[in-house]
Amino acid sequence: MDSPAVGTPGPGAAKAAYALRVFVRVRPPLSHEPSEVALGVSGVQPDGTQVVSVHPDSRSDDRRRAKDAKAFAFDGVFAPSSTQDAVYSRAVEPQVAACLQGFNSTVFCYGPSGSGKSFTCYGPAGAAGPGSHAAAARWGGSAEAGIIPRAAQQLFGAIEKGGVLQHGRFLLRVSFVQLYRESLSDLLAPDGGNLSIREDPHKGVFVEGVTEVAPIQPPTPHPHPHPHPHPHPKPHPHPNP
Repeated sequence: MDSPAVGTPGPGAAKAAYALRVFVRVRPPLSHEPSEVALGVSGVQPDGTQVVSVHPDSRSDDRRRAKDAKAFAFDGVFAPSSTQDAVYSRAVEPQVAACLQGFNSTVFCYGPSGSGKSFTCYGPAGAAGPGSHAAAARWGGSAEAGIIPRAAQQLFGAIEKGGVLQHGRFLLRVSFVQLYRESLSDLLAPDGGNLSIREDPHKGVFVEGVTEVAPIQPPTPHPHPHPHPHPHPKPHPHPNP
């Protein structure tokens, strides 16, 4: 399911690499969680999927376990020992490459509280360290970084590398919103109140009034503060259609 290189889409690339895919990541059990539940992860099936088998009670006999087992098929399964890099390379990197090809691309992490979404998206709590740009850059390039800093690095890396993209111009806009209990809030303007999702015949679905920031360049680690730092762009509310 690997994506072709940016700028060189192969036959069926849109179907093979850019179609809807569903992955599951299994985190290790916590100390207070039951240890009787056993999970089995199959190898890659002929159709390219993987199957997770859930056995409710690992202490029961084989016949009862086989009867009570539940099997679920996914495009890929990441075991508790899977690394952040493995998750990103297989599940997210093709989606970012699709974005650079001109496709609309979405990575949607879903799960109940405590299932590991924040760890997958960002990394361990507090891993970014203090709020300096150098610390953020070091964290973004670390093995513990989640899919959000890795996606930012992939985007900027592809633009800066040039190649097939050297004759193009890019404008990146970043928004950060939170959907909680059916309320949509702007995390870049926390005092702005609730937001609304609208649909326009020309621009499609959008969030009305959401803050958009155009980053100039990704932060790079420096041993000492840069003598002439680039000014940070101020957030600009998105105009209403």
